[in-house]
Amino acid sequence: MSRATRGGGATAAFVTSFTVENHLDRDIWITPIGAEVGDQLDNLVFDGFIAFTRDPWYDQLPRYCRAMLARLGSASANPTKDAQAAEPIDALLADFDDLCEAQPPGRLPDVVDDIGFLIEELRVQTFAQTLGTSVTVSPKRIRKAMADATVTLTPTDATSLVLGTRWRIDGGAWYIPCRRRGGWRRCLRPGPHPGRGG
Repeated sequence: MSRATRGGGATAAFVTSFTVENHLDRDIWITPIGAEVGDQLDNLVFDGFIAFTRDPWYDQLPRYCRAMLARLGSASANPTKDAQAAEPIDALLADFDDLCEAQPPGRLPDVVDDIGFLIEELRVQTFAQTLGTSVTVSPKRIRKAMADATVTLTPTDATSLVLGTRWRIDGGAWYIPCRRRGGWRRCLRPGPHPGRGG
């Protein structure tokens, strides 16, 4: 599918109109699991995601959304089991966040971006097996992909400065973090984080 036709495609229509909030009762939404799934959705669906998300991952977005609902349904019945199943994924996400933060400003290298989607596939395999995965995936494979990813830090300007994990100034331009989707995204001026929670 060409990016020029994506805006009117079925994937765009489904994902743009999809909100986890509409499928959750309030009790689930205020739990840590509900908040985690909300953050997951924010990292997949954001302003400009139609043009930003690369093939072949773009057409997988509806499946990832359906997997979120499957997880929430199961978690509401057995939150302890969900927490245990999430532990290896949480460990991978922590390491992946470190990998993303080590990248220079701008879009993540494809090899790093792909790892984020491998983690999405692992979530499907873990919480919604009936939906199937588009690639063979396991924690071991993902860790190998991380190890193989080349981390190159090349600041473009001596004025590059990281302000905690919220802002980055590089050559006088402001950047906001878009974890697992784009490294640091340039913005016109400081403002709230694009994800949930401000």
